[in-house]
Amino acid sequence: MYAAKRAKSLTGVAGVRLTSAEQARVDRRANEAGLTKSEWCRQVILNALDTPPEIQLLLSEFLALRALVLALNAEALQGNKLTEQRITAMIQQADAKKYAMAESRIRAFQVNGKSGSGEAPKS
Repeated sequence: MYAAKRAKSLTGVAGVRLTSAEQARVDRRANEAGLTKSEWCRQVILNALDTPPEIQLLLSEFLALRALVLALNAEALQGNKLTEQRITAMIQQADAKKYAMAESRIRAFQVNGKSGSGEAPKS
């Protein structure tokens, strides 16, 4: 597919072991992108190297804040009383997911040119 169009010869190899579920996810994403599994993985790795860590940090913090605001609003709309313990748990939950959410959004943007679905990644 891309090998005939490529001007440079690729000589390096990066191997990775995957569970069968992870393998299925990689296969599905490569098919959706219309690429071989090898080319899709190559693009994802190179895109990850090109995303500055400070961008990943800022996006992860923004997404955690967004998740927290939405969760607080949902609790308020449902008429639930917000306790300090519940708010602390919500903050911990947002912090636990923030890096995966940022990585998912960056990857979706790089591969598809869009910001993603707004859903948390399915890991």
